[in-house]
Amino acid sequence: MKAAAEASPTAALIRYFEIWALRLNGFFPDFTRCSSCGKGVINEGFFAWVESGEARCADCAGDIGIHVSAKSASALEKMMKLPPEKFMILPFEHDAASELEKFAQRLLGFNLERQLKSWPLLREALQN
Repeated sequence: MKAAAEASPTAALIRYFEIWALRLNGFFPDFTRCSSCGKGVINEGFFAWVESGEARCADCAGDIGIHVSAKSASALEKMMKLPPEKFMILPFEHDAASELEKFAQRLLGFNLERQLKSWPLLREALQN
């Protein structure tokens, strides 16, 4: 990936790679609209029902599922539209990065039927 070669890995770049790896392998459903009522959820966030590949707005979810805040949902939308070089220079808050890391872990773990042992190692390497 050209972006990784030109700059040191950042949380934004790693989250971008994780989400796109999931998407390109068919593990990333469309989380732009509520699966129940059809309401757009990018501007307000959503609750992800990983097992069924659905997103639900707060009204339909009843606080069940993985909460993805409006900031994280907006970052996801930008990831889908921008190349990594442009995405990684945008502001990316720590809370959104942390939330999307948990979301990606859950999606990947569900689809692989196991959690990856490398996530803690990657997190530790990035902090040094």
